[in-house]
Amino acid sequence: MIEDKFADEMLSDEELDNVAGGTAQELSEVYNAMAGTRGLSKYLKNSKPGNIDVNEITTILKDKLSLDVQYNPNEANKYIYSHWGKTQNITQNELVAYIKDYDRCEAGVV
Repeated sequence: MIEDKFADEMLSDEELDNVAGGTAQELSEVYNAMAGTRGLSKYLKNSKPGNIDVNEITTILKDKLSLDVQYNPNEANKYIYSHWGKTQNITQNELVAYIKDYDRCEAGVV
């Protein structure tokens, strides 16, 4: 009965992933993905596990991946990919996957 009443108002798991505000866990996932790549980890000078420099992370992603990350611990993070004049919002999961593929992309494997 209740399921029928709210069937049109339920969010999928993917939608729920994007509802919560920016969290330290999300930032940590981005940092861990960057630290796990040879190509991006060399630019991490100030960030360490448990002490992540948000400005450093966002600058590296902007300079190296054309990603504009708008981090706000009180609102949902926004990840915007810009390429050849086109912009597109991407999810947290897409961002992490994109970062993890950085080395393969740089090597021309993808």
